[in-house]
Amino acid sequence: VRRIVNLAAEEWVDEHNLSWLAKAPKIKLLEDKDKKEPSPLSWEEQDRLFALLPEHYHRMVLFKVNTGCREQEVCKLKWEWEIKIPDYQTSVFIIPHQFVKNGNDRLVVLNQTAKDVVESVR
Repeated sequence: VRRIVNLAAEEWVDEHNLSWLAKAPKIKLLEDKDKKEPSPLSWEEQDRLFALLPEHYHRMVLFKVNTGCREQEVCKLKWEWEIKIPDYQTSVFIIPHQFVKNGNDRLVVLNQTAKDVVESVR
């Protein structure tokens, strides 16, 4: 709601170049008391997750779990975004900003598991 109200006051204009609102009202966010801290999956949780997935999702989810990439970053991943780093016998991916939620290019560093996934589909 805050985002829409701010856009209506600052960016969206009508045919007379007037904003929809003269000023955005102050909207105070409620305290989030039930917020849970992020935590990595345990090996047991990962095993349970994979047991529930159709087989054709395993590599994609294994890559996601080991890189932190979002679904669309993985689904739209392209070979031309891969940058080989021969000194370390590995590679990284740089996902262009238009495919990343925050709008910045994203460096994806591959651990051994993610590297194995990439090699399995190469």
